[in-house]
Amino acid sequence: MNYTDHGFIRLAAVAPELILADPVGNARRIVAHMQELASQEVSLALFPELSLTGYSCEDLFTSSDLLAATRTGLAHIAATAPDIVAVVGAPWRLADGRLLNCAVVIGGGRIQGVVPKSALPNYGEFYEQRWFSSGRDVHETVANAEDAVLVSPAQIFEINGVGFAVEICEDLWAPQQPAMQHVLEGAELILNLSASNELVAKADYRRELISMTSARGICGYLYASSGPMESSKDVVFG
Repeated sequence: MNYTDHGFIRLAAVAPELILADPVGNARRIVAHMQELASQEVSLALFPELSLTGYSCEDLFTSSDLLAATRTGLAHIAATAPDIVAVVGAPWRLADGRLLNCAVVIGGGRIQGVVPKSALPNYGEFYEQRWFSSGRDVHETVANAEDAVLVSPAQIFEINGVGFAVEICEDLWAPQQPAMQHVLEGAELILNLSASNELVAKADYRRELISMTSARGICGYLYASSGPMESSKDVVFG
């Protein structure tokens, strides 16, 4: 069945197996998932936060080799994936040296846009500010292969006539949630790439938070979080 003929789009949230610090291998796994999803008439596939590298790479995020391999992995997805939209998580370094935690929207054989994370958790078991800068005020166009790519949190994309926007993990929990501005600008669907760890009762709280955000924004909300392969030290993911 072609769901778009009836005014629907079919979406998928995926928590793939991964190997930490292996962006090219993880890109191949992502493409394999996309090929399976394409056969199920899925129009868009959402993958977790930093799904190309793994969220728990820690100081490896500053490695030039890892960042170069990440670009290679993104190029592989763009060149070999089937004709559905993929939203994947990846580190992205700006020309001025700042490193951003980003969602990369890929479709039509190219990177359509890069959305940086605005709210960086730096409490408890999280210390993202050790590696990443907030992308809240970033709005610049960068060269990527033969394309110019916009890096900005203020982007609305379109698929089958539906406007969608992206926020990343902590953005959902922040007092000034990016999703609310996105829906005011016309987004009907919010995507969230996350690496939310497991604590007692946290899963119920996440569901309530997502449900209330969807209600407040009068929008759909698609959420994908890291799977158990991220459980590499003292933090457990489900």
